[in-house]
Amino acid sequence: MLGWIGRPERRRRSVHFVPEMAGMPAAVRLESRSLLAAVLPAGYTKTVIAEGLELPQSLTVAPDGRLFVCQRDGTIRVIKDGVLLERPFARLTVDADPSQGLMGLAFDPAFARNGYVYVYYVAPQGGSHNRISRLTARGDEMVPGSERVLFDFETYRIPPGVAAHNGGAIAFGPDGKLYVSTGDMMNPRNSQSLRNTHGKILRVNPDGTIPRDNPFYRRARGLARAIWAMGLRNPFTMTFAPRSGQLVANDVGAGAWEEINLIRKGGNYGWPELEGPGRNRRFEGPIYAYSHEEAGVRRDAAIIGGGFYEPEPGTAPEEFRGQYFFTDYARGWIRRIDLGSRRVQVFASGLDAGIVDLDIDGRGRIYYVVINDGSIHMIQYSPLSAPVLLRPVADQIVPVGATARFEVSPLGSAPLSYQWQQDGVDIPGATGPELLVVCDEAADGTTYRVVVTNEYGQTVSNAAVLRVLRDRPPTAVVAAPRDGQRVRVGSRLRFRGRSFDPELNGELPASSYTWYFDVLHDSHRHPNVYVVRGKKSGSIRVPRHADPGRFGLRVRLEVVDLSGQKGEAVRDVWTRR
Repeated sequence: MLGWIGRPERRRRSVHFVPEMAGMPAAVRLESRSLLAAVLPAGYTKTVIAEGLELPQSLTVAPDGRLFVCQRDGTIRVIKDGVLLERPFARLTVDADPSQGLMGLAFDPAFARNGYVYVYYVAPQGGSHNRISRLTARGDEMVPGSERVLFDFETYRIPPGVAAHNGGAIAFGPDGKLYVSTGDMMNPRNSQSLRNTHGKILRVNPDGTIPRDNPFYRRARGLARAIWAMGLRNPFTMTFAPRSGQLVANDVGAGAWEEINLIRKGGNYGWPELEGPGRNRRFEGPIYAYSHEEAGVRRDAAIIGGGFYEPEPGTAPEEFRGQYFFTDYARGWIRRIDLGSRRVQVFASGLDAGIVDLDIDGRGRIYYVVINDGSIHMIQYSPLSAPVLLRPVADQIVPVGATARFEVSPLGSAPLSYQWQQDGVDIPGATGPELLVVCDEAADGTTYRVVVTNEYGQTVSNAAVLRVLRDRPPTAVVAAPRDGQRVRVGSRLRFRGRSFDPELNGELPASSYTWYFDVLHDSHRHPNVYVVRGKKSGSIRVPRHADPGRFGLRVRLEVVDLSGQKGEAVRDVWTRR
């Protein structure tokens, strides 16, 4: 099971005001909020290039530079020239239980000619099972009806709501074959068995057939003949080195170690008999492993992502060339390793919570995916440059008493300074990348823009308009469970909610209710393990878990009124064995 939220190394203030300042309407109050401050190498900047995706799980850079993002629900979104396209590339029918759904995507080596895109997902038809399919692209969308199923894995059963160890990576090797990674499906014995495809790296032909030169082709039977390497727990991400052709896989550990492994033909990587560094001639050891303990204190960890830094000459510094970049779902950093010397160094820290994938394009731009808030981030080398805004400041529509959020994420040489303006007039103290405005009806029609400055120049954003709705948001109340309640693993957790709509002067109908249940694991969470719609009350089964640590459930009730205004309430409960 993946972990996620890293503790920030330091914070910065986005806004720091007192209410009702001189020159501002009395109707407007300004809030302050702390933001994570990324620590990057000199000359690098970080910006958000897309937001609002639904549980994005992976990102792949296309040969033409577009970014293809896989969402858990089976939707593939495209980011083109820094803009998230409104129409999706494709919508696939998937089993979207935790750590499943649409997991990975790879482009045919001849993509520019044939438009072939290969996807790896959990199919629900005939029982949940992993599947490799081929899609055909036409422009920014899939050709309707072009999906061709190439390889259906064996079915499996995972209890509802339990985050399966399902692997999830797919990539073309230099030999023109497709490689995919699979997890042990919560059963460690699978990883050492030649009777199933779980806990393995698999190798298949692009047409879905199994190559006869696979290392276990004669010893195994059926689908298991696709096994290329074994003994892995949950290799969530993997990639090939452009220069050497070596396959690098990140194996998410249990309670002790996170691993980077060089995958060789027929290799056995030891799980569950071996985790992390160790000497055993039967098994391949990792080229790098890091512990879940730091200074005697256990911390969450889950190794994620991976891309090789090979920028075109002149587009980025040479000092990182050829190195493998990786990150951690729980710890908020990006590190880099030289595969020759095995030396590991920190590249960036203080990053966002819930990073699930990382890729690098041909200009050395590093992209990473944050599942918790559905955002895509870019780290780019931009030395000695004036500020550039990739996206306009967005207009805001909020109800009376709610908070409007205006923000920018510019590129440009640090340090950057900010000055927000209201209707063209500087707002005293509004000197952060984000502005939060709490307002009433008198603020309707007010405009906000920001001036961003560094030593090389200045840029002024567009004027975003604030629209204030008279309709007030509804109130949500979680009547059950109680906050802090203790629940037994495997038992039924009953939930019940209420709501109040000021305009109706009463309760909203059940169709307005949506319940979200996140799994809490130590200091991180797995979002939307269960989603229940259209019910004021009901029950779910408290999921079982094998990993060490403290577990619980975050119960979130969202109610939506007829005008689309939302109210939310949250309760946390904790499990006992």
